[in-house]
Amino acid sequence: MRTRAAALICSTVLALLATLASTASAQAQLPGPGTVPPHCSSLQDCYGFEQMAAFYDEMTVWIGEFSKATYPDMSAPSYVYVKSRTIVPSACGVVMDSSAYAYCSLEDSVYVGQDQLWAFYSKLGDAAAAIGIAHEWGHHVQHVLGVAPVGRNGVIALENQADCIAGAWVGYIDGLGRLERDDLNDINAILKLIGAAEGPGRDHGTLAERTAAVQTGFRSGLTGCNSFFPGRPVLA
Repeated sequence: MRTRAAALICSTVLALLATLASTASAQAQLPGPGTVPPHCSSLQDCYGFEQMAAFYDEMTVWIGEFSKATYPDMSAPSYVYVKSRTIVPSACGVVMDSSAYAYCSLEDSVYVGQDQLWAFYSKLGDAAAAIGIAHEWGHHVQHVLGVAPVGRNGVIALENQADCIAGAWVGYIDGLGRLERDDLNDINAILKLIGAAEGPGRDHGTLAERTAAVQTGFRSGLTGCNSFFPGRPVLA
């Protein structure tokens, strides 16, 4: 993905945005000295392992742009960064570690761990790491708007809709001129990876379902995501 500055040069229509602030704790820390990468025209290969917090913060800014453009009155979730070899208790009764990519509705928090973020970023690409964060933000949208699944099939539909919301975000940043040629390949790669990890007792969609959901969001925007729960649209 192109950085915001690079996209500004390409499209000449983007405005400068302030950095999104988030709360730090002993376990969930914001970037400190040395974690902010040098200027890069592309986010790919711009960040190192120690700079994953800076990448996470940048993606929350991008997601915040989409949220403000779509839901002007919706507050952001708490974005928690879990450093390597660190654990953080959550209100959902699960201890989050550096492998986390999760949303806890009981405290409206998105947890992302340094090790998992780096694995996606370094092995699959920047867009792969980013769309996972957007998926978790999608659960925040569902929570705020009262989308409530019933039964296992409902949970799967909830996950597919979060993929659709993430796809709508990708479509939004594409419209801003930030997608690069290899970004869609990155997204396909992560869908294959996480789709293969689901077994018979899966609580997410199949690879085909997840791919279709992301494509629906990308092509149709958030209104295309209403089909998963027509009685509770994510965008009227």
